[in-house]
Amino acid sequence: MNILPDQSKNIIENWESAENSHEHNQVLKSSEGFIGLSHKRNCTDIFCLIIFIIFNSGLIGLSYYIYLIGDIDRLGHGSDFRGDVCGVNDLSHREFTYYPDPTNILISLCLESCPNKVKAESICYYDTDKKTVIKSYVCWDSIETSEFGYYCLPKGKSDRKIVIDEFFTSENLIRRAGGDLITVWQVGICGVLISFLMSFGLILSLPFPCNS
Repeated sequence: MNILPDQSKNIIENWESAENSHEHNQVLKSSEGFIGLSHKRNCTDIFCLIIFIIFNSGLIGLSYYIYLIGDIDRLGHGSDFRGDVCGVNDLSHREFTYYPDPTNILISLCLESCPNKVKAESICYYDTDKKTVIKSYVCWDSIETSEFGYYCLPKGKSDRKIVIDEFFTSENLIRRAGGDLITVWQVGICGVLISFLMSFGLILSLPFPCNS
């Protein structure tokens, strides 16, 4: 829209007049019959909201159940030759995982502290009470180690490399993961079935709009 400048006004006044009279700067008018926002507003998609609440409640309940039956200490602690987690329950006084034979990581013991010097036949198996030392079976010479988290790693470069390389091999990682799966296979199967049923139900509900 072309607006001819008023010669009796200065540039600023002409610019303000042009702005005020421009069609895009006019006061907006509502559609016919529009009386503003409704004061009687309600929740829509109630059915979907109920499903959302149920699913989230189930996830919270499942997380709490896993917390109760799970063993979070396995994430940071090792286990001994019996598979018992070091630093937990009867082994609470034996927090550190020690490998008496660095070439065989399958043999591990829980110790109160990591050995810092060599001592002849000072590391032995312990009985089921986790206290009585069985010296009549097999004992090893202790080796110098350093603490790495709750693990005792040999200070010698060659032995240290053997332990680290063996500990993180794919075979041992799979073996430890498999052991955990075997322990909780019932819960795992239930979780898979529930997830499948929930996903299948969600797919079936997609063609149908949620009712308000």
